[in-house]
Amino acid sequence: MDLYICTTPRHLLFAILRAQSRPQRRATLAFFSRHLEQDKNQWHPEALPDHISLHFLPWQEIKQQMALRPWGLWMRLRNSRQGRAPQVLEKPFCEHLNRFSPGLGEALLRCSDRKLFIFHDRNPIARLFVQLFDHFVLIEDGEGNYIERRLSGVKRLLRRWRKLPENRVFGEGAKCEQILVLKPDALPRAVHHKGRAIDFLDLSQPELILRFFNIRDRLQADKQNIVLLTQPLERLESGSKSLKKKVFAFLARRLGELGYNVILKVHPRESVSEYAHLDCKGGTLDPRVPIEAVILGANAPITLLSIQSTAGSGFEAHCRPLKLVERQMNEAIASWQSDELAWRKALDQTLQNGLPAHR
Repeated sequence: MDLYICTTPRHLLFAILRAQSRPQRRATLAFFSRHLEQDKNQWHPEALPDHISLHFLPWQEIKQQMALRPWGLWMRLRNSRQGRAPQVLEKPFCEHLNRFSPGLGEALLRCSDRKLFIFHDRNPIARLFVQLFDHFVLIEDGEGNYIERRLSGVKRLLRRWRKLPENRVFGEGAKCEQILVLKPDALPRAVHHKGRAIDFLDLSQPELILRFFNIRDRLQADKQNIVLLTQPLERLESGSKSLKKKVFAFLARRLGELGYNVILKVHPRESVSEYAHLDCKGGTLDPRVPIEAVILGANAPITLLSIQSTAGSGFEAHCRPLKLVERQMNEAIASWQSDELAWRKALDQTLQNGLPAHR
């Protein structure tokens, strides 16, 4: 059994695509949702093949109830450790999962041939499951896979004491066997040897994905339609919510001046209301549906524009992904800040030659 731990709709899309490409292997997809009832009502698990089972789970409720139990506190406290959890923790955790999704915990306990796939090894949900396995495989989460994260002084000292590099990267732990990504050669040096190219993006039959995500309104692709992908810039050292508001307002306005019909796609970790001030005549796409799933239903390849995102990568037969920044997003944002002339120059250059303006 292959177990996939998903916390975003894009994770779920990639898990479905990989599981679909391996019909000889049973797959269990655990999707931890903050919008449980909405996702369960909106999406259609019955569209999945028989060898794929999907479990919807409410993370907040699971976390809160674990905090009330000694074994739950113990598991959460040992989340930073590399070792495997003892049976005295594994059994109650699996029984706890069964309360929320019958059969999930039981399958974990009974299956001897099981393999774990996660998308973010710092995610607290994924790390609980990592405790139940000797090894795991990391699947691309996004741009985070390709960058080194600079930590605070105390954390750098602790890592130095543990003989680890000062900068943290995805998949650096000993338990991570492989990292499945779209661009293995671009992985940081510390994990370069673990990189493997994703081999499961067979999109010749997109109907399953369209049915599962309940995509009915098909995008119309023409030269004037462009999808603007937002990002939570306030999470960057050089970013803020006020800067994000100004930057995306300018990008939408400039695209309109150039004659584009702007369609907004809000990042799943953001709220649509944050962008109510934008003038996007093409409307707003459902933020709960991955853009890669949406473009499968378009009548032709459509242009996607982001500041820096892997969205659309691997799906180039269905889209033309453009981004303003190739690497070092913090550096680019710090340099451009609220300078409309700098953003205008970067946008115009990227639209003209199809390459990131900041490289």
